Amino acid sequence: MAFVLLLFGLPASYISSLAVGVPVFLWFRRRGWLKSWQVALGGVLCSLPFLGTWFWGNAAALRYPSGLFIVICAVVIGAATAVTFQVLAREPNEA
Repeated sequence: MAFVLLLFGLPASYISSLAVGVPVFLWFRRRGWLKSWQVALGGVLCSLPFLGTWFWGNAAALRYPSGLFIVICAVVIGAATAVTFQVLAREPNEA
């Protein structure tokens, strides 16, 4: 089961990052919003499409603790991924 999730989840994650995360990061950089909390908030916003598709046909899942756990995990992972991307995408003279 884990292999199947990895097989389909990993490409979906990369596609989502390229389609949503990179344009948001470039938009933030153009506006000068590159403080860690701002980038983390952008990561949380980028996790919303995942949550929307996850709960699209399964809105009843939010009534159970596991549904809330999925929401919390998606928000935390989105913020952590965005801050990690910010650290990796810094220009050499910014360090």
